[in-house]
Amino acid sequence: NEKYGSRKSTIPRSVMNDIDERAKTTTASNLYRELVTNPQLSYLIKNKQQIADRRKAILRSTRVSRDEIFNIFELHLNNPIYIKYYTLVPYLNVVCLDDESVLIFKKLLKQSKSLVVLSYDTTFQLTDAYVSGLVYRNSMFVDRPAILLGCLIHETKHETNHDIFVRQLQLSIPEMDTKCVLVTDDETAFQNSFRKFFPHLRLFQYWNHKMKNIRRSMYKAHKKKQEKKSDDNVVELIADPIVQLNTINDEHLSDAESSDELTDVEDEIAGDEITTTTSIKETLKEKASRYISDVKSLFSNDSLLSFEAELGIKKKQWDKPFIRYFDNRILSKLSSLEVD
Repeated sequence: NEKYGSRKSTIPRSVMNDIDERAKTTTASNLYRELVTNPQLSYLIKNKQQIADRRKAILRSTRVSRDEIFNIFELHLNNPIYIKYYTLVPYLNVVCLDDESVLIFKKLLKQSKSLVVLSYDTTFQLTDAYVSGLVYRNSMFVDRPAILLGCLIHETKHETNHDIFVRQLQLSIPEMDTKCVLVTDDETAFQNSFRKFFPHLRLFQYWNHKMKNIRRSMYKAHKKKQEKKSDDNVVELIADPIVQLNTINDEHLSDAESSDELTDVEDEIAGDEITTTTSIKETLKEKASRYISDVKSLFSNDSLLSFEAELGIKKKQWDKPFIRYFDNRILSKLSSLEVD
């Protein structure tokens, strides 16, 4: 740009077409990372927001229409046995539960000699709203395939939103209370809703979510400490750090978001070293892996007595911030939740 003295950067149409094609199946963070690490394309890319906006435009162009609210209403008119509940005020809530799917599931509960495993989780990748799906394992097949039973499309993650969906499940499938087990993550809203309407339903937690939360919390705490210090090459871990691990909010993220965030932070601090109380230096990544390995070992105990005995040994090897995190975020919930 001669007027302002800056170089004009125009992305060739062939490159834009390639970006648009990849944006259909690749998240903005991953696509941006691929582009800026390509020497032939990096100088064309302004920033991450440019790629995020392009992906939004591509996803919008694939919709049947821009009016999603009317689309859902029209879907209910054409298939009333699928859309069971639809509200706009005060928040958007759409309960999708097909009658035929419910009948098949109830037959499974009647014929199965073992408890049927359910899984409930939220994704952020399908629409502009949240989508929480309830999936079950069909034990009548050798491969025990995972099958979607129903889902909730919702605007917020409040417990009242999940209450609407779980109440509909209680009305349609009351047998779930005693013939199923539910595997979910650490979100309190999920757990409270299912306990409220299915008081006898056994709840389990994902191991992978719990381990990701440990790593994410340590990285976030470390990153905040780094922002408060001018020297970010070597960090000395003191007994009572400014940033407490147990103040970190470790609510679940989508798989794509979790992976992107952890990768970004790992790239920044992979070489950072910390000093433990035993004066042995290890990177933060190594320290997080060690704690995760310790927690997995604790969960592998087959009795409460052996768990408590090993926990006492492990705590002597942990620093105080992680002990507080473990006590507040993990140990305090083990009495009401089992870990799968």
